[in-house]
This record gives sequence, C-alpha cells and structure tokens, in this order.
Amino acid sequence: MHSASIRSLQANTVRSSTTAAHPEAPGELSNPNPQPTDVSSSEYDSYSSCVLLNVQSLNPSARSACSWKIPFLESVIKQKSSTNCLPFIALTETWLKPYVHDAQINIDDYSVHRCDRGTRVGGGVLLYTHQDLHITHTKKLDKDSCQLLMCTSEPSKMIICVLYRPPSAPLDDFHACLS
Repeated sequence: MHSASIRSLQANTVRSSTTAAHPEAPGELSNPNPQPTDVSSSEYDSYSSCVLLNVQSLNPSARSACSWKIPFLESVIKQKSSTNCLPFIALTETWLKPYVHDAQINIDDYSVHRCDRGTRVGGGVLLYTHQDLHITHTKKLDKDSCQLLMCTSEPSKMIICVLYRPPSAPLDDFHACLS
C-alpha cells in the first residue's frame, strides 16, 4: 500500500513549461533539464515547475500513517533541485487544523501558506513557496466545502492559486471561491 501511494503521488507530479510541447505519459515525470526557447523565457522557466498533490492528510504526528509524506516531499525537492529550483508545491486535502503549527510541517528553504477547513473534517489546501520567491499578499477563503488560497508575488508578477473542491461541494460554494 505504501509503494502504491508513492506511485500515486508521483503520478500527480506535474511540470508546466513554455518549452514542453508534448504531454507526458501517465505517472512519468517530465524532462528534468528543459532548455529555454530564448533568453527572455529563462526567468519565467525558473518559476514554471510545480508539484500538485492530493495528499489526503498531512498529519505530522509520529504515530500517524501519514508521517512519511513530508520526507517524501523533501525527496522530490532534492530530486528536482539537482537541475532547477522547485518554486511551488501545492497540496490539497491536507486535513490540517489550526492546532498544527507551520513548524510541524516545515520544509527547509520553503515558506508555508495554508487555508485549513474550519468546520468539517478533511479538505484544506497548502502552498509551499521557495524562499527566493517573495510572497507579498496572501488571501484565504474557506466556504465550508471549498478552500481557496491565493498568493501574490509582486516582484515576480505572479499569482499562484490552490483551490480544493470536493465532488459533493455545492456549485455555489465553488463559484463563490472563483469570484
């Protein structure tokens, strides 16, 4: 089960780039050393990689069955950082609550931004951003069933959003997050 979960997480690892012209095979990581198409795109390419995972609990407790997930994320970062900085790691269904401190889920060289579900079990989103990417504004929205986290980096002229909508969520909650 543990190795199946890792394969599932690896299958959700994504890479978007201005130089990637073909889709990857399911479960296959893309080329870790893409070449920028021109000099002007090289700055953009440094922020074009991300990892998006539905983690279904990021409980940091040592006795938790999920305690392997943060070390797994750290190994993904080490693998990617040998060629490029991984600027974003977006997580959905973190299942975190306010009593879990950011220090408990910290990854070296990354800042933690999160929006926990307040009223029900489950849900929640989290965005790890590399310390070189300066986040100037963070907006959180918890619409009971949907959670939205929007981080703005004015120096990089980027807005990064992580939105979780469970299948049973009313469309009104989802639309409220989008508007």
